[in-house]
Parts: sequence; C-alpha cells; structure tokens
Amino acid sequence: MSDFNRLPARSALLDFKRRQHEDGLLFPLAATSIGQDKVWEARVRRLNTTDRAAIEMLPTAMQETVMAGLKAFQKLQKVTKDPDTLMDVAKQNDEMMLTANAFCLAGFLEPKLVATEADLATAPDAYLVTDIAAEDRLSWFFACADADHAAARSLKSFRPEPSADVPPRETGRLDAFPTVGPAGVAV
Repeated sequence: MSDFNRLPARSALLDFKRRQHEDGLLFPLAATSIGQDKVWEARVRRLNTTDRAAIEMLPTAMQETVMAGLKAFQKLQKVTKDPDTLMDVAKQNDEMMLTANAFCLAGFLEPKLVATEADLATAPDAYLVTDIAAEDRLSWFFACADADHAAARSLKSFRPEPSADVPPRETGRLDAFPTVGPAGVAV
C-alpha cells in the first residue's frame, strides 16, 4: 500500500486528535482582518455536534446556547423562502447569525468571546461576539457543520511542526549545537 494519503499510526492519530482538542486550531479571520497587513487568526476548538464527547465537554450553559442556535437554524431552514425585499434578506441573515454566534461563543478559545456588553464586566479581556465580522462568524459555523467546507479545510494546527529553515538537532544528542554559558564562553 502506498503512503500517499495514508493515515498515520493509530497512536499518532490519537495524539493528533488530542492536541487538536487541547491546543485548538488556528482559524483565519479574513473579513475581520480586511485592511490589515496580515490575516488575524483565532485559536478555536472545532465544535462537532455529531461527537457526543465533544458536546459533553461544553459547560451546560454553552450547550444550551448552541442548542438555541441550532433550533434557530432548523427553523430558518423550514421557513426560508425567496426573500421579497432586502429587509427580508436582512431578517433571514439575523436569524442565521444566532446560530453562527452560538458556535463562535462555544468554539473560540482565544480570543474569548462573550455574548453581551454586560458579560464584559466579568471577562474584561474578552471580545463581544459581534466584534468578529459576520462573514467570519458564518464561516466558522460552516467549518463546524461541514468538514469538507473551505473554511474547515483552512484550519491549521495551533502548534505547527518546526519551521523548515530551523535545522533539526541530531537524534539523541542534546549537545548538537554549542551552548553559550553566562560568561559568553561556549560550553
């Protein structure tokens, strides 16, 4: 069997999944970053509603928030019709944003997001969920809902492997590179 697209050893796969959960992933905030020299990224934990263990790890209040968002999304899917006016489009977008906001509140690890201005009193370093551009919040929802969505494919490991321009140390040798002592003398 060829190594092309082959799964790693089971232990490596489990370690990868554990690191994804513990460290999170990097999610590009393209719309929030418009006009900046670089794309800002959020550290996130992908919320998968088909994974019971992932849901159980959410605090009860967060589970309720996500469920309310999902109910709003299901309701929107049942009643969505072609909008007659631009205001109808805006109303449908508002309903869709309830779901996107719930997924952002549950999935963003850094920056921490809160739902209301009042919540900022207890989390002064947090951001309001609406500080993140609407397009990015929707993109995050789609990244959670569909692993094949472009937003999901744009996720990167939070702790990537060492850069290619950093030479690796020789295996098993901690002294592969000279260490400079306090007097500036190589030891």
